[in-house]
Amino acid sequence: MNTEESNKWNTLHNVKSSKQSADWLKNAYNPNINSDLRQETAIHLEQLSNVG
Repeated sequence: MNTEESNKWNTLHNVKSSKQSADWLKNAYNPNINSDLRQETAIHLEQLSNVG
C-alpha cells in the first residue's frame, strides 16, 4: 500500500469525526487503488447519496 492509499484509509476511518464531502470521496475513488479501498470509498459515496 502506498502513502496515498494509506492517507485515504485514514480519512475514511475518521469519517465519523469529520464528515467527508462528496467531492473528496469522488476524487478519492480511483480504479487504480486497491479493491478494498475502492469498495469502502464506494460505500461512503452511496451513504452520502442516500442522505441527499
